[in-house]
Amino acid sequence: MSEHVKRGVRDARRHEPRLPNGRHEVILVRGEKQGGKPQFMQATAYIRMNGARIVRRVFINTLSIADHNLLELGDDVIVGADVHISGHTVEAGLLKTAGVRLASEVTVGLGSVIDIDVEVGPHCQIGALTLVPNRSRLEWHGVYIGIPARRLGAGDEAGHR
Repeated sequence: MSEHVKRGVRDARRHEPRLPNGRHEVILVRGEKQGGKPQFMQATAYIRMNGARIVRRVFINTLSIADHNLLELGDDVIVGADVHISGHTVEAGLLKTAGVRLASEVTVGLGSVIDIDVEVGPHCQIGALTLVPNRSRLEWHGVYIGIPARRLGAGDEAGHR
């Protein structure tokens, strides 16, 4: 290892948060820390370590994601609080699995549910409390709301920009 790299590692270690016993501190849950300052977790790294295919600038604000290895997220994806994404379901007594793919620049509103075998096209917005049923294909540049999710069109009240 070159001297330049060694110096960088030494500098990084000097500024890492450490516990009193000298071990590194890793916060994986949301909650309160010393001094009452809230600490929020970004689950992206954890989900990536468990096998999800995540590209760049992805923000995940939920812990309700199952089957990380079946999840694909493109660039600039935002997953809101309390969103439930699952790659498995039980139908007629059989366990079924399928991937969930969110393309680039997709936003999923808080409390939404995305079922198995869903593909969301680029630049889509999924509104809060929306249910995207299994085997759905959401077209690009669409805004989807409701239970089940439906695309807002030019004639819809909320579709005007």
